[in-house]
Amino acid sequence: MVGVALDGMIPLPAMLDLVRLAERLGVSDVWMAEHLGYRDGLTTSMAILSATTTAVVAPTAISVFTRHPMITAMSAATLEELAPGRTVLVLATGNPRALGELGVQIARPVTVMREYATVVRRLWRDESTTFAGDVFQVRDTTFHVSLASPPPLWIAAMGPHMLRLAGEIADGVVLSGALSPAYIRHSLRFVQEGAVRAGRETKAIGTAGFVITSVSRDGAAARRQAKQMLAYLFRNRFVAENLAMEGSRVDRGAVADAAARGDWETAFAGIPDTEVTTYAVAGTPSECRRQLDAFRDAGLDRPVLLAIGDSESRRLAVELAGAAR
Repeated sequence: MVGVALDGMIPLPAMLDLVRLAERLGVSDVWMAEHLGYRDGLTTSMAILSATTTAVVAPTAISVFTRHPMITAMSAATLEELAPGRTVLVLATGNPRALGELGVQIARPVTVMREYATVVRRLWRDESTTFAGDVFQVRDTTFHVSLASPPPLWIAAMGPHMLRLAGEIADGVVLSGALSPAYIRHSLRFVQEGAVRAGRETKAIGTAGFVITSVSRDGAAARRQAKQMLAYLFRNRFVAENLAMEGSRVDRGAVADAAARGDWETAFAGIPDTEVTTYAVAGTPSECRRQLDAFRDAGLDRPVLLAIGDSESRRLAVELAGAAR
C-alpha cells in the first residue's frame, strides 16, 4: 500500500485536484502534512474528505504544543462525523526549530504526548472526563459528539523515546521525510521495543513514513527540487543522527541556516547530488520507480509519497503512487 501526502504549500484547489486524481488511481489514503505558516492540516482534511468518497485522510501531524487536546478531539470527531471510518488522527510534538521561532518551547515531550493521547481518547469514549496529569487537567468535561467508532490515533515520532511510546500506546507510527531506508529500519526497532514492553503485538501497530518525492521528465531538475524540501527538513535536529549514520557529507547546520534565510542556492550547494536519493525519491518516472523499492522494503506498511515540485511533478508523483499501490 502506497499513500500520497500533500505539504500544504500549494493552493487548496490544486491539492483537491491531486487528491481526486489519487482516488481515481486507487490510492487509498491521503496524508495532509501541516507546516507552520502554510495551510492548516485539519481544515484542509475536511475539504479533502468532502471532495472524495473513499479516501482515508490523515492530518499529519497535529502538534501537542499548539492545540489543547479538547480542541483536537473536537476537530477529529467532526471529520469522523462527516466521513465515518475515513479519518486518522496523527499527533506530534512539531518541528522544534519552527516552534521556537514562534516562542513555543518543547518541554517533557514524551509526558505531554502520553497525557495528550490519553485525554483525547477519554473524551471520545466517556460521557464525562476528569484527568489530572502533570501537564493537562480536565475536570468533569463532557464531550457532546457521539462517535460509533473513534478515529485511530497515530503518533509522528523521530527520537527513540517517542518511537517507543508510539509502540506502547498508539495505533500507528508515522516517520518523517528525509530519512534513509536504513534509518527507517533503525527507527522501527524502537517502535517494536515499545510494543513488546507494553505486551502488544507488533503487527497491530501501523507503520507509515513520508518519502519526499520529486518526479520530472528532467531528472536533474527533479533532484534539485528535492533539495529544497530536504533543506527545509534538515532544520530538524533529529535528522543529524540519520546523516551521521549514512556518513553524509552534508553540513546540516549550514544547509538549515541557509534555508531559514531563503538562500536556496547555498542550501542546494550544501547537498551533493549523489546524496539526494539516499533521503528522497527524485528523478525521472522510471528512476523513481526503482528508488521507491528501497523505501518499500524498509519495513513500512505505508510508504507515503510527499509530492513536491511544480504541478506536473506532483501529478507524476500521484501517478507513481497509483502504479505502486
